[in-house]
Amino acid sequence: MNHEQLTGVIRQVTSQQSDNELTHYLQDIQNRLEDQIIRYFFKLVKDLPAQFLFPMLEYTDFKNSLETGKDFTQEQEYTIHRARTRHNSALKRVSETMGIPALTGHVPRHTLANHMAYMGNSEEDIRQVLGHANVRTTKIYLRERHGFSGSFDIMKRFHQLKKSV
Repeated sequence: MNHEQLTGVIRQVTSQQSDNELTHYLQDIQNRLEDQIIRYFFKLVKDLPAQFLFPMLEYTDFKNSLETGKDFTQEQEYTIHRARTRHNSALKRVSETMGIPALTGHVPRHTLANHMAYMGNSEEDIRQVLGHANVRTTKIYLRERHGFSGSFDIMKRFHQLKKSV
């Protein structure tokens, strides 16, 4: 029986409310199973290499191109492609496992851009942090581009008011 099936049984028993003791017992089993699954997951994570969830690129693999200004070799381009693929696959697995909307590598960048904007940083400051050549690219990351301009101003005033209190 998987977690979803167990949860369904608990809901069915709970809805019938025929036996509170059984319901309590099943909920206890569910909590213990969830705890064991979490412990097992983190044991697996601990035992795996540091690159388990997000791949890490080594500077030494790109040193020659970065220091001389040469284009990346085909092998270096493939290494970057594989790292991106593993990164996005890991994010997809995490979001599916947690039952949340799909995550991509750009989610943290959008989050950072919006937090910086809420904190009063200029678009130019945000552009520099994100490493964009043009501020138009940065605006893509800001919520106002997605129809939240009214909310943005309200949140900005709220944060300013909160700071003054």
